[in-house]
Amino acid sequence: MTDEKMFFIRNKEDLEKGDVKSRVTEYEVISDAHIVGDVTYGPYYLTIWEFSIKQEGEERKFCLRLRESIPSDPFSVGTARRSGFYHGGGIPDELVALASLFLRRRFKLGPIVREDDIPRLYGKREGWIDKPLIMGKSNLGDLSKWLEFVERLESKYHLRFILAVKLYHQALLIIEEHPDMAYLNLISAIEVLCDEANIGEVKLADLNDAELTELVASVKDEDLRSKIERAILKQYFRNYGVPNTRSTPHCGDEPEIETRRNTPVAI
Repeated sequence: MTDEKMFFIRNKEDLEKGDVKSRVTEYEVISDAHIVGDVTYGPYYLTIWEFSIKQEGEERKFCLRLRESIPSDPFSVGTARRSGFYHGGGIPDELVALASLFLRRRFKLGPIVREDDIPRLYGKREGWIDKPLIMGKSNLGDLSKWLEFVERLESKYHLRFILAVKLYHQALLIIEEHPDMAYLNLISAIEVLCDEANIGEVKLADLNDAELTELVASVKDEDLRSKIERAILKQYFRNYGVPNTRSTPHCGDEPEIETRRNTPVAI
């Protein structure tokens, strides 16, 4: 059964059971507002770290100290499933976000500064790198044909197109640190681009897979062929969410690009 509780609550309950291995980690937290006092909530402690006179709007540093339970098998890997509790962050992210919500102040989570009473400063918080964004090489010369492609776009689509492009760009910038917000930006980009656009009935040919279309077309039984096509489209939408169609907006012949069947497009 999936645990639907927030991470900081799960951890607090685990530690309350007693006889649980744990580690203590301290994080730098930054705010630009005048904040006083401190708070202890179970295994969590947030306090002022930097004591100095500040002007309005200047950054102030705080320290978030948390004790976190250690799983008996920290390297175990569970079975992947669609359902689950995941928001792109952990306990410190939750606490900082909640502090921002309830105090109506901007709090930003900084790097780890201490682990189990041993000074540690990580210039960048541990995370992952979206490898499709950095692997291989790109040629600036390829931009020319794409800019020509954009120039042929009907002017009535220009605003929604550039808004979608900016949302996509923002998603690329934050995908490693905030994958949840990057995902929302990508969804918003699709919504902006498709606003008031009627893509009509989606057919198998719209998936731009000539070989697959030809194979299905070779089925002689019309009823069976129709069922196969509907099943393929249903599975495609389940995997990728939206069709890769070339419906509206239309702007002439698109530049030739390499396509890879059954490979999701990396953002």
